[in-house]
Amino acid sequence: MPAAKSYVTPLDYEKMTPEEREWAVLTGRADLDRAMKEGTPRSTTPPASPPAQPSADYAVVGKPQKDLEGYRIVTGKSTFTVDVYLPDMLYVRVLRSPLPHAKITSIDTSKAAALPGVYGIITYKDIPAQVLAGLKPVMASEPALVGDPIAAVAAVDETVAEDALNLINVQYQQLPFIVDPIAGAKSGAPLALSNLQSNVSGPDFKVVRGDVNQGFASADVTVEHTVNTQDQQHVALEPHIAVARWDNDVLTMWTSSQYTHAIARIVAATLGMPYSKVRVISAFTGGGFGDKTAVYPYHLVAALLAKKTMRPVRYELTRLDVFYEGSHHFQVVQDIKLGFKKDGTLVALQADSTARLGAYSRGSGLAGDTLSGARLEYNIPNILLNGRGVITNTSSAGARRSVGEASGMFALETLMDVAAEKLGMDPVDLRLKNINETGDPESKLPWTSNGLRDCITNGASAFNWKSRWQGWANVNKGAGPLKTGVGFMALASNKGSKSPPMTAVVEINVDGSVRVVQGAAHIGGPQRTTFAIIAAETLGANLDQLSVSEPDTAFTTDTGIVAGSRATKSVGSAVKAAAEDARAQLLGYAAAKFSKDLSRTVNPQDLAVTNGQISLQTDSSVKPITFADAVNSGFIIVDGQQVPAAATIIGRAVVPPVTQYAQQTYAAAFYEVQVNVQTGVVRVTDAMQIHDVGKVINPLQLTNQVHGGSVQGTGFALTEDYIYDTATGIPVSSNLDDYKMLMINDVPKITALFVESNDAVGPFGAKGIGEPAFMAAAAAISNAIYYAAGIRLTSLPMNPKRVLEALKA
Repeated sequence: MPAAKSYVTPLDYEKMTPEEREWAVLTGRADLDRAMKEGTPRSTTPPASPPAQPSADYAVVGKPQKDLEGYRIVTGKSTFTVDVYLPDMLYVRVLRSPLPHAKITSIDTSKAAALPGVYGIITYKDIPAQVLAGLKPVMASEPALVGDPIAAVAAVDETVAEDALNLINVQYQQLPFIVDPIAGAKSGAPLALSNLQSNVSGPDFKVVRGDVNQGFASADVTVEHTVNTQDQQHVALEPHIAVARWDNDVLTMWTSSQYTHAIARIVAATLGMPYSKVRVISAFTGGGFGDKTAVYPYHLVAALLAKKTMRPVRYELTRLDVFYEGSHHFQVVQDIKLGFKKDGTLVALQADSTARLGAYSRGSGLAGDTLSGARLEYNIPNILLNGRGVITNTSSAGARRSVGEASGMFALETLMDVAAEKLGMDPVDLRLKNINETGDPESKLPWTSNGLRDCITNGASAFNWKSRWQGWANVNKGAGPLKTGVGFMALASNKGSKSPPMTAVVEINVDGSVRVVQGAAHIGGPQRTTFAIIAAETLGANLDQLSVSEPDTAFTTDTGIVAGSRATKSVGSAVKAAAEDARAQLLGYAAAKFSKDLSRTVNPQDLAVTNGQISLQTDSSVKPITFADAVNSGFIIVDGQQVPAAATIIGRAVVPPVTQYAQQTYAAAFYEVQVNVQTGVVRVTDAMQIHDVGKVINPLQLTNQVHGGSVQGTGFALTEDYIYDTATGIPVSSNLDDYKMLMINDVPKITALFVESNDAVGPFGAKGIGEPAFMAAAAAISNAIYYAAGIRLTSLPMNPKRVLEALKA
């Protein structure tokens, strides 16, 4: 690792919002902050990885397994929140602000309240000032974006509720607004909220390593550009929804969520209730991608209207509501500069990132996440990074499948391609020369694993890169209007790591069945199948013995959020540890049974467990016993004697966070595109992504994750764009006609390959995949467009308009 001293902006947790603190954990920023503050690292040598084992050595891990919930999902037998209808239920609709910034001067709901079928109305006048959804008002008195909630109506059906909204009279005083983050950061810009002193939120994120000025002075080649990546909405298939019911002083809420325990905890605290009196259920979540990680106004609207009316309340957001109230992948403007020696050695990096926070996100953490890959992917002795968040009158920024890293990787990896051409190097060779395989240069902690080199070299071979990429002299050499080109990128990501809380329970019942109790959301991973595989392999059970609990805060442990691609490595680690505890108890019971049956001492270490059978390793003539046999031979000690006491075995685990090592996931991507230089249309014709997953738990699931990530990443690259009219502050693509999703006929052949780097702290050596799978496409596609048509595109999406403008220029 570079010996140069480093500085990273320290975190001030007392001044951070709960959302900022959660992002700090998910993005690895909290780990870095702790390591920097502690100073002396606990370890300066690479971790001792467990010996790599071929999949043949495992009974379940590494084998293709169908989703255990797949049949229920495809036959409509699974219960999503949109399927929840309760007796005497009321339906909610919300009146939203038509202005990007205003103050309400008067509001009259009397006519709406008199409409037959209306049972309850709330406005900001009915809600205490401290009742907020994070920083978002449940009902706004000073709306700060088009779509802020103004009044909510509960009625016998949605039609009556909509009619009631039309009877509410609201008078507004329009206030100055700001949409553009660069303009918003300037002195004298209109303030997005009247209580702000500045639109710039908190101190900048800053990293200093070495001396960047000296680094550039020593460089033989420098390259730089400015990149602008767009605002996106997640567009999960299941819309946001909350169903609330009060039973005396106990609130039960069904919601489509990525973290039920956080919803319960925050709703309880916000309403001044004991945590134990809020129950949140989310059996299945129909997609999230980061947009269902927090408490939103709609959760509190449902709870408050249910309390006011003393009837169950259902609030299912329309797609337009989701575009307004949901979080968004945020616009980022980045300036980045790289310096190289003639041989391709990186010597300096300077980058500046400005993130549009929207009205209710805060801090520089999101901008900092866009710079994470630039800090860590390559060995660079001299670095200066700056990032800031700017509050604007737009929808709130949030996590969308990699938070800021996809934007950061686009900026870095397209500029690496520019550098490769200027240096006259193969883009693959330039990356291989500079990758950081040692550890985090700031924390001085070694990686738990690093398979980036293998991702690049294996991918280049499988894609046949050396023959398909024919040197820089062949840029834009194709004949005719359809030009074909290939592009490459490499990535490092802080997602897919291990973070707290990590808890689980594994129960072995008297009939030999096994139940994994955990609270992680099932958002399409399929997460519950992964946990079942890990538990089955650890126990030596058959997969058909396993079931996995659905998220319900009344009965499950807090296993943390399903975000940051942490489920496999974090929840999986807890499940493995709980299964190990259960296995130890199981073998203790089994040893006692064998000892009694054989009239000789048998110790737990004498036993083996395979395919749900427990056998005596030292004597194959002894008939194996089942899990049920062992559990039913359970006992307690009374007066020094074993007394039979068959009961469910309960294995428990609380896994501590990783503090001795730094964690990253890695990938490489090779894409082929066809550019129509007459229409500007770009089509991806071939896509290959190679991911370092530590250990393949379920190749079928991993392949599906990469396919989905590639499709979403291609949409990020080519089509998706949530656009605001800067003159009015009104979003103009808040529907699925104007917000262009990638269509199925645009999806190319996608090849998913995997590298097993055998991570030192992951379950069976595994780490996460969901977000890294999304991050790869945009830069690879942009680099391929350049090779095909000779144009460098630095703004996303790379739609036909931008392609044609670049061709004309």
